[in-house]
Amino acid sequence: MPERDGGKRLTRREFMKAGTALAGAAAATPWLLGQGPALAATAGDPMVGAIPEALLKGSMPAPKFTGEIRIGCIFPRSGVNAYLGEESWRGAKVAIDVINAKGGINGKEVKVSIADAPDPSAAVSEAERFISKEGMKIITGTTTSFLSYAVSELTERNRVIMWEEGAFANSLTARGFKYLFRVCCRSSDAALTAVQLTKDGLAPLLKIPISQLKVAMMHEDSPYGADMGKYAEQYAKEAGIPLLGREAYSTKSVDLSSVVLKLKRLNPDVLLACQFTPDAILFWKQARELTFMPKAMVGTGAAHSVRDFYNAFGSNADGIFSCDYPQFDQNPESAPGITEFIQLYRKTFNEEMRAPHSLVSYTGFSVLWDVLARAGSTDPEAVRKAALETDIPLGKTPIGWGVKFAPPGHPDQGTNIRAYAVGIQWQEGGKFVTVWPTKIAVGKIKYIPMTPWSERR
Repeated sequence: MPERDGGKRLTRREFMKAGTALAGAAAATPWLLGQGPALAATAGDPMVGAIPEALLKGSMPAPKFTGEIRIGCIFPRSGVNAYLGEESWRGAKVAIDVINAKGGINGKEVKVSIADAPDPSAAVSEAERFISKEGMKIITGTTTSFLSYAVSELTERNRVIMWEEGAFANSLTARGFKYLFRVCCRSSDAALTAVQLTKDGLAPLLKIPISQLKVAMMHEDSPYGADMGKYAEQYAKEAGIPLLGREAYSTKSVDLSSVVLKLKRLNPDVLLACQFTPDAILFWKQARELTFMPKAMVGTGAAHSVRDFYNAFGSNADGIFSCDYPQFDQNPESAPGITEFIQLYRKTFNEEMRAPHSLVSYTGFSVLWDVLARAGSTDPEAVRKAALETDIPLGKTPIGWGVKFAPPGHPDQGTNIRAYAVGIQWQEGGKFVTVWPTKIAVGKIKYIPMTPWSERR
């Protein structure tokens, strides 16, 4: 959830009220939508993520640069998380193209060296190369918590900025690191949204009292999954929801039938799930084979938000939720620049976006450009100071988040306390529709209870 003045998180009720005010606030500043002049990012530039109309039309004049800014970027572009890594890199590439088309940062061209890291060992190796051999002072990426956790240990020791745009695990920013900044929301935000959706959205539709609602949690065992399981269990208990069990499994599993059978015996009304794409597809295939179907299934990001998951099952994925980053179907008045980003993504890659990670990455890198413009250099101390001074209100970035990093001494030092998660549902025709919270929903919840496998094609 976003935060109040003073750094405390908003309650769900306060968040809903705040959401209705976003449209008016953004509408008062039309230049955020890219309608203003095409200027290079400079200190104090308010156009975070704005895309000039001339760039969309391909009529931007070639800029003249006075120097360059070099940054290292690490994403898993191979291995089990290649899909998420590639989509995140696409968002980063669009952000790089936009800032350079606008004249760079304080007149300097942004040059990003991209490295593939399918596992923590590779990620650390690439980060070491960037720091020791190329002298880079800023490392970006990584979209996955287990990679970010490893890389940030190295960057912190070397007093180098680690700019994380997409890793979820709370534990990442619970270590008191000075040089780590995370733009996205956290596992606890997604878990809280999942529990609120279950309690206030699904229980009434299922006509089951909270005290009788049966809920189970399933997650992979990386820091991301472990964090999600921990917070889902905590918030379910606080909400008075009985939790039948919490089942963890290895991300390297090639057979999840034992997990499916255990959950089938538990017979939950609602299954909360935290999975990466390969294991999510494996689980749902084996759930079909073993005829396990909960009345509702609520994912918490990653697998259940990506097009590959839906493509694997088609209409048999209809009804599944994901509590994750805000999506592409937002009202552009509360996410200024999102329409232009979608257009430029299509133009650049000749296809529709496949997951929200590109939008998250685009936003994260755009915020970094703003920070660097105000810092005036890549010196880690100057960048750190500018990052901590960042104060972007809700509804003033292309994803809709505000940006304010938790200060030194805060339990989540360096995390963005104005980021939040929303509830989305796969619906007919492969539409991924924001349905929760109701105040910012663009559609209604459908397919509850979910149709048993025996009645499906």
